Amino acid sequence: MTNKTKWAIDQSHSEISFKVRHLMIAHVKGSFKIFDANIYTTGKDFKTAEIDVWIDPASISTGDENRDEHLKNADFFDVENHKQITFVSSTIGKPREDGNHELWGEITINGKTKNLKLNVQFGGILNDPWGNEKAGFTVSGKINRTDFGLVWNTTLETGGFMVSDEIIIACEMELINTTPTAMTMELIDITETTKIQTMKPSDKDQPEKTSTRPNYSADHTSKDNDADHTSPENNATSTTTAAVTTTDNTAQNNVSTSN
Repeated sequence: MTNKTKWAIDQSHSEISFKVRHLMIAHVKGSFKIFDANIYTTGKDFKTAEIDVWIDPASISTGDENRDEHLKNADFFDVENHKQITFVSSTIGKPREDGNHELWGEITINGKTKNLKLNVQFGGILNDPWGNEKAGFTVSGKINRTDFGLVWNTTLETGGFMVSDEIIIACEMELINTTPTAMTMELIDITETTKIQTMKPSDKDQPEKTSTRPNYSADHTSKDNDADHTSPENNATSTTTAAVTTTDNTAQNNVSTSN
């Protein structure tokens, strides 16, 4: 069974950004400064990735403080009532001729959820100079902001609108493998040790040990036994018994002779 690999976003080498056409002639760029994700793959196969991303809309930055405050209010992200933008993956398509993949999922903005297709370019996997395993991706896509209730706009005298409805998404993601391999190895060691201890024979199963020391019991008796052999009473009893035995034997011999 292949284990799950856990990946986290390397915040210092990742960004979630966007751009929108302004006055119909140029683009204004912005980004979100606070975001995170739970990402799991089977082994290191990102075609099996389970992705759950969340973004703090209050961290939006476009390089203009007044514009940022406007984007946070009820005309756009309404951050007082909607604390997160989320994306949850559903499927990852097979690689196209250019090697890129289509990533499908659901994005939720201002409490409204829509399906979203993203284009994913896989950069590769390697270890950085500090031994951390990294994976890199470039992600792009488009949404229509009015689908999520971001409908504020102003009509231009020359026609058209101040802000386009289409938002272009551009993300650079560097992931770090955070699977607790050290802990896993420690648990394996503990498990193996437990197995060895369980398999160790008990004292009952051990063969009886044979002493290699010489046995002096025939020559050396306990003090109690020595006392029995040297007791006068015991010696008298032994002598009487021997005399009775001799008399009985003599009587039997006499009877046998007379017969």
